[in-house]
Amino acid sequence: MTKQKFLIYGSILLMLMFSCNSEFEEILEVEEQSNQYAGRASSSIPFTVTNMQTALQSVLIYYMQQNKPDVVAQFSNYEVNTTHYYYKFTPSDSTQYKLLMNDTLIDVSIQPFEAEHIEPTRDYSDTEIPAFYAIVKADHQIPANVPVTVLENLHFTNEDALDDSNKTEIEFLLNLTFESRRLQNYLYEDEREDEYYDFNAEDKISIKLPKKWRPSGRVRVEEDRLTTLNYNTRVYVPIRGARVNMLKWGFLQVEHGFTNENGNFSGGTTWTNHITYNLKFKHSFCVVREGNFFDTANHKSDSHHRRAWNHDFNTGGRSHFYALVYNASYDYYFRVVSLYNLHFPWGTTISAKYHGSDSSNSPYWIPFNSTIRVARLNDDGSYRNSDGIYASTVHELTHESHRRMDAGIFAFIHTGDSKERRLMRESWAEGVETIVTNQRYLFLFPGYTASNGDGGFGTNLWNGSKQRVAVAAMTVYTPLVIDLNDNLNQNLLPGTGGLLPTDRVSGYTIRQMQSALKNSRTLTEWRDKLVNNNVNPTEGNIDDVFDYAITVKNN
Repeated sequence: MTKQKFLIYGSILLMLMFSCNSEFEEILEVEEQSNQYAGRASSSIPFTVTNMQTALQSVLIYYMQQNKPDVVAQFSNYEVNTTHYYYKFTPSDSTQYKLLMNDTLIDVSIQPFEAEHIEPTRDYSDTEIPAFYAIVKADHQIPANVPVTVLENLHFTNEDALDDSNKTEIEFLLNLTFESRRLQNYLYEDEREDEYYDFNAEDKISIKLPKKWRPSGRVRVEEDRLTTLNYNTRVYVPIRGARVNMLKWGFLQVEHGFTNENGNFSGGTTWTNHITYNLKFKHSFCVVREGNFFDTANHKSDSHHRRAWNHDFNTGGRSHFYALVYNASYDYYFRVVSLYNLHFPWGTTISAKYHGSDSSNSPYWIPFNSTIRVARLNDDGSYRNSDGIYASTVHELTHESHRRMDAGIFAFIHTGDSKERRLMRESWAEGVETIVTNQRYLFLFPGYTASNGDGGFGTNLWNGSKQRVAVAAMTVYTPLVIDLNDNLNQNLLPGTGGLLPTDRVSGYTIRQMQSALKNSRTLTEWRDKLVNNNVNPTEGNIDDVFDYAITVKNN
């Protein structure tokens, strides 16, 4: 080294040591304290501009101690600027909420990024707008007129934009990130055991430059009804078509992927050692909300050190419930609609009510309102089971399909019998729910019996008990559509004394019944269209079932 270079680097070292002497003492103190923690102990964000500036000074001193003055010279002017802002948005009305959500570059969370996940103890009310947290690029223009607080100015390094030819810069940036996290006690157990530099060590060694790796994984959800039938050996099905965001150190999204038919996903490559995976329960045509209209249901994993996230959502907890509702909606849109030629209900929102017991459907044109609500519980407070959650989701989506096809039958003001219209709507949704649910679960598990079956002969499938109800006891949720489709005459079931309705009609498809239902306003219209527009060898017996339905509307 020439005398001139020695003087220059010596001046840099003295300047750095003088400017951060007090911070350097704090670093040593934090290092000693950190040894008492088994994993990440801090709940602070380590990537604040202030903390990163302190880390930069420490890293430059470290490189001088490692006799790497060229590296010090290369990065002594590294600018720790604000690359991102950590915001808290507090929209006070639906208009402000819409402005925020219309910005697709802002990925919000209702829980602070630095806090450990806490599962809510209640469902948000339908009109309650929570606060939203987001980490947003500094140069991004956030929506005007939405109340916002800047919680932190952040600096994230850009090593993922570099390739292997920039090894010196990548090593510097990884050291900087590591030191910023170490200062805030944001290290994980595996990092404490790895060969990272240590200011207390006699022989100081640099962070090992890792190879880029590809975050990936597989996600599935337990079908608990099938687990019960499978002698309590867990039965899982894949979560398909869902987006998985990959968060650098749990904060900044660096990659994303979508689950395939087997629940597998992968993203691009990254230098970041620790990735948190964030699964979003939404697909192209439907979003599952966390209790009300205003927050998309999601599940954030623990931190994963250069490894895949292979996760099964077992029975219990909100994420299991959200996954079941999501899977039902995905199956409906991507399989059921085409299989049964159902009308396509574009763009729905489902509020998944974890503590709720009342599923429902609302007009899609009402702003800031979920079109569908699906409850996890039965009316008596018991758990619906996975087949019940699937059936309830299908039922409400069928209402939405019907509404999009023929909004007139849902009109608030109309001529004619309101109860008859409701009986037609509910019997239709009940019938599709029954046929679709049984078809799916018998395919998944040939020995399937329903959680709501009564175990009677021929009635142990989903909604089989509906066909063991006398006409006098029926509600608007009649088995009319089921009876038009199946070949069971419940009047002949043993032990019923011939008191149940006679059903000698069969073979009408969902497509035929939907076509006849469109624009029909009475049961008679629906029946006549079925007979006139289709050829069915049992049509002479169609009055068997329409007659009892006409009787029920007067119950």
